[in-house]
Amino acid sequence: MQLSVEHRNLLFTGITVPFLLFFSLFFLSLFSVSLSVSAWLRRRVIARRQLTPLRCVVAYVAGVCMVICGVAPLAVAQPNESIRARLQQATLGELSLDEFAQGLIRSVEQSPAALDEAQSLKIDIPGFDEVLGELLLERVERALITQASERVAPLETLARHALAPASRFRQAIERRFSLARKLEGLGDIGDTGVLTRIRQELANAAEQQIFAGRVQALVLEAARAKQSANEPDRALAVLAAGAKGADGVVLEQTAAEIVTRWAEQPGIGGRIASAEWALDEGKVQDFIQHLLIVRPELEPPFITIFSERAVQLAEAGKGMSAEDALLWVVTRRPDPNAQNDELRLRILRSATHPDSRPFVGSLVQSLQERGALSVRDKFRLTMSGYFGAGKRYFLFLVFFCLFAGVVAVLLRPALILRLIRQRAAKGSRRPPKARAKSRAERRAEKRGSGYLHQTEAEDEYSRLLAVFGLRDGATEAQIKKAYREAVKKAHPDAAAGGAPVDEEVFQELKKVHDRIMEIRGSWFGSRR
Repeated sequence: MQLSVEHRNLLFTGITVPFLLFFSLFFLSLFSVSLSVSAWLRRRVIARRQLTPLRCVVAYVAGVCMVICGVAPLAVAQPNESIRARLQQATLGELSLDEFAQGLIRSVEQSPAALDEAQSLKIDIPGFDEVLGELLLERVERALITQASERVAPLETLARHALAPASRFRQAIERRFSLARKLEGLGDIGDTGVLTRIRQELANAAEQQIFAGRVQALVLEAARAKQSANEPDRALAVLAAGAKGADGVVLEQTAAEIVTRWAEQPGIGGRIASAEWALDEGKVQDFIQHLLIVRPELEPPFITIFSERAVQLAEAGKGMSAEDALLWVVTRRPDPNAQNDELRLRILRSATHPDSRPFVGSLVQSLQERGALSVRDKFRLTMSGYFGAGKRYFLFLVFFCLFAGVVAVLLRPALILRLIRQRAAKGSRRPPKARAKSRAERRAEKRGSGYLHQTEAEDEYSRLLAVFGLRDGATEAQIKKAYREAVKKAHPDAAAGGAPVDEEVFQELKKVHDRIMEIRGSWFGSRR
């Protein structure tokens, strides 16, 4: 189920005020950090090495490009080495038979193209049949036990092609596939404790009619056992026996005890994942429905079991099965319900598999309609791509803030120095506004000498100080320091390692400083 256009545009229309405030504060703090780092670089590096701001910007852009070029290959899946090349290495003895066989099986499991390549090759290496046969038999048994059906067919095809027809490993694999097809209607059976005997009995049976009754007896024996390797296998045995129409009274009592005890144990989710579970089988679900009718007190334990099952299936990428498990819970605990919303949020936070995206999309829409999504959940879902192009916009703004902060800090000193030079060259025809003086300062000036002639000198003095970026209250030490810094930047000797400097600018700065000192030494000397 896909998100509607309205919900895909939620990033721009439906996000709450706290969510927008979070974005604003985040980018503001990011911009501040960028300014601080750039200022430190300018003080520590640029000033010492006489690097121009333009060179620093170019270096920054080059550094970002280098990082992107270095990280990009890591995000691209590296193609596996061809099977033909590994076969040549194994033929020459550069690669052991065990390593070649393991790599061949991994390639076939991961890629259909690898299976086609393997079928086009003729593998004739002494001893390879036994090595590959043992590994294939082990992998096939594991796939049958865990019911990884998507891995079974490629392994069967590889066994038929790579193993000799008379190979005992090939014959064993074919028998197991034949047995697996016969067991399709029996549901899943656990693989520990007493239930191991079920596997053995089934493996020794030739026809389905022979072992059907044995399954009933062994399942009941496992269900009634006082001790078992794990509770999921016992609970599963009970449900499988009920689906086959075993003794109802004994079975109901046993199911009530086992299911209740299992649901109360911590870590139920892990045990569900490790068990061979048959809750998707129609007959098992019918038996569960019968149990809920005759024993209503079993509903909470079963809701717990199906809730954990929905979370585990969504995490494994089985979205349709997870949706069925969630529907089972919601049917018995109708909405609106805070526990159902909490279960949906748990599924959202754990479902990271790509195959679960359609199922997660329907959950997002349902939770959004109820207003149950928090700011954190919205941000995480935005980064996962469930809200349109939100992730791309976020990454773009991150790099833009970093770049803008660096450019602002690096170019600001150059712009200020350029403004000072322009004012000095023009004679400061447009002096800056003098700050408003306090009443105490005006009274002090009236009591000082030269009050009647101070206005003209005051305007000239303010204009001259503005050339160095100073105000009227600057001390003589501050004036000398500002003069030295301006001279250091504009001195002709500094042009040897940097850009050319106008001689007239240097002379103009010297005249401004001399005139300031002259005013301070005359009747206007009270500014010392």
